[in-house]
Amino acid sequence: MELAEIERINQELRDLSPAEPPAGEVRIDAHHRTFIEFPESFAWPRITVTGITADEAKQAVSVLVRKIPSFIAGCSLLPVPHPSKESGFLHFVRAYELPSSDYIYICKVNCDYLGGANDAEVIAPASQGRTPAIKTNRIYFSGLILAAEKIKRENGWITSFQSRHLKEAIFQVRKKTEDSEEAHRELFTAMLFDDVDFSRQEEAFIEIFSQDKEWSAGKLLKPLTIEYLSLCLNLPYPFRELVDACAPRYQIALNHFLGSGSMVGLREEQEKFWAEFYSAWKLESAVSRSGNTQWKIANLPDKDWALGLIREAPLFPERSEPAPIIELDSEEADERDRRRLRLGPDGTMEISD
Repeated sequence: MELAEIERINQELRDLSPAEPPAGEVRIDAHHRTFIEFPESFAWPRITVTGITADEAKQAVSVLVRKIPSFIAGCSLLPVPHPSKESGFLHFVRAYELPSSDYIYICKVNCDYLGGANDAEVIAPASQGRTPAIKTNRIYFSGLILAAEKIKRENGWITSFQSRHLKEAIFQVRKKTEDSEEAHRELFTAMLFDDVDFSRQEEAFIEIFSQDKEWSAGKLLKPLTIEYLSLCLNLPYPFRELVDACAPRYQIALNHFLGSGSMVGLREEQEKFWAEFYSAWKLESAVSRSGNTQWKIANLPDKDWALGLIREAPLFPERSEPAPIIELDSEEADERDRRRLRLGPDGTMEISD
């Protein structure tokens, strides 16, 4: 899509009122994909499998502004998917200009057809290169906050961004057993044939940020995840007030960790925030209409809690030196990141030149 084709969409998003958080129920399916399920069905448009066109994006956004306005209010729609492999997604981004660096909130909506519709729910069948148009009560999405190294704007709209790649903090792969050869082989297999598996690093960060508080939602729903070669705060219910409350506090915690290597010495109000955030999420088992196992988020941070944080005195730290980054060669560097990863002889993930 060209920016000129979606400027009207961006104007609508800029003027969109966040309203109340969506009334739907957030669930996780058997493939560990997060979606919000509504009590009523609605029409979902077909898309081109090689990339969403501007007209298709307009049709999808017309649904999203009605169903999840607080997830995307004030955002810019990226004209080009980031990363490019997510061609069936719409990427909505909003910038936070915080003291030591900029942060990006991104809501990724999966517009592809993921199956499950019966004959009565198919509005228009799939055709060559296009998905079917269907009736559904689900929207698949994810919400993240991450540090940005560079944000590109055109005509006042965000058109792309480069995450701050936290090399020193993230790419540490330490063996948990004496069998280092098996650990190396497992990692190389993931690097060659699939996306890099960062689950070990994610688990380590979750434990560090927990400060001995138990993450109540288990391993299916992670508070922190590694995407864009950066450590991201995962928000499975990213209504506007929650994102506004979490962004500056996540920046403080991340900068503190990068400066000290631990969460020891974090300010009392920050410790209180993370304790409450970790304890606010809870999952319960559920079953889909086809009988497959699902999980629903039975408890999550509410709007009053988020508004209380926003009303507090700002928690911004003094501006400091930016965290270590990986220098990249071009705007398209994210497409080469996986190929540039390699494992050092001591088990440390490194970036090749």
